[in-house]
Amino acid sequence: MVQVITHGSVLQLQRKKIIFLVLCICTCWVAVVTSSSCIAPATSAIAPQSPCPGITLSSSPIDKDAGEHDNKASYEISIYLDPEVGTPEHVKLSINSSSADNYILKDYSFSESEFNLNPGNTKTVTLSMTINYGTTPGNYTVKVDGNATVPEMEWLPPETASTACYVDVYETVVPLPPPVAVPEYNVIGLLALIGILSVVLAAVMRRR
Repeated sequence: MVQVITHGSVLQLQRKKIIFLVLCICTCWVAVVTSSSCIAPATSAIAPQSPCPGITLSSSPIDKDAGEHDNKASYEISIYLDPEVGTPEHVKLSINSSSADNYILKDYSFSESEFNLNPGNTKTVTLSMTINYGTTPGNYTVKVDGNATVPEMEWLPPETASTACYVDVYETVVPLPPPVAVPEYNVIGLLALIGILSVVLAAVMRRR
């Protein structure tokens, strides 16, 4: 038996192929969209949290000049916490140990070196510095670090923000000269001296 293929049957076969191809494309597209929507939440769930608590430091000189017998310098350090942080941060201040000019410091202290700071607030503390004797004239930079952590999220790494304090030494810093020794007089010696002077004065008056 010979099968006769007409023009109509060919068209019908081509239409079936086209419909099948379209169905395959739609099925693949739905599968890709579904798999993407399922993977996205898992990716965002393991995304690392930002380690930046959002503090900024700034400095303002109170007395930045030193020289000769004046070996003191001081700065105001302001610490600001971004309001978008949304949780208090614990801040600790220190002098950056890698600063090249740290050798000029004999001693230093912060009026408050460790404290909690609420979002949107600014804390201002005083940095007092004592300059080493023998420091020669020049412009020196002391770097202050602020280390911030989130008490409620101890697993977050801390953030360090910094600011620079400039010290201008106009003359080599030297200690004050030792005080001149003043002889000590006790009461008895002073009375004896007054008595001797009185006798001498009386004798002079009699001769006149």
